[in-house]
Amino acid sequence: MNKQELIEYIDNNILLGNIVREDSPVVKYILDDMDRNLGFYVNDPYQSVGCVCIDDRFYIKKDGENKIHLVHYVGDEEEIDLGDYVDIIDSDAFRMSKHIKYVAGKTVVKLDAFSFSRTKIKDINFPNLQEIGYGSFGQTYLLENITLNKIKVIPKSTFFLSKIKSFRGDEVEVVEEESFDACENLEELILPKVKKYPKKMRLYDRDKDKFIYIKMKNFLKR
Repeated sequence: MNKQELIEYIDNNILLGNIVREDSPVVKYILDDMDRNLGFYVNDPYQSVGCVCIDDRFYIKKDGENKIHLVHYVGDEEEIDLGDYVDIIDSDAFRMSKHIKYVAGKTVVKLDAFSFSRTKIKDINFPNLQEIGYGSFGQTYLLENITLNKIKVIPKSTFFLSKIKSFRGDEVEVVEEESFDACENLEELILPKVKKYPKKMRLYDRDKDKFIYIKMKNFLKR
């Protein structure tokens, strides 16, 4: 279905009452997951309440501007193409997924906090992505090289404790504190327009078996 058909589908299901409620299985799943992980979540666990489910995998909402939010994903595919209808991937949408390795989406413009944190993601294809959130790729161990050419700001802890080797962002102007902290495999940052970035990064030195501070400019390539 195209985006307009999806909006109508959501509206119809809301009218029929076919939405996630507080006692729905997906809410219990999230709450149980919080218990297992010491409540390490950004948003209210009831953020899925009011969502419409598609294919028993995708829990989606639309906002007042008819932007489509992917709120939660519970499938077991390794690769997903969101086509041209998802605009925003909400906080924790894929977080801790045991299967996902690749996600594409032509119209995705924003990733909220922790959206892919602690997953097996290897690659993404969001050609129109303009904004990423706090910790969105934190603790990802298979993502090695990533290019995000419409991003202007890399937020705090974006790649914290990940295994990333290289990052390219041709429009990046600001790198916030701790964006690449504890990335033990980091080799280069290609940021030709960067104006503001931390003087030092805290990286793990495997030879010394401890964290050390290294000048970020040593990794920068213009």
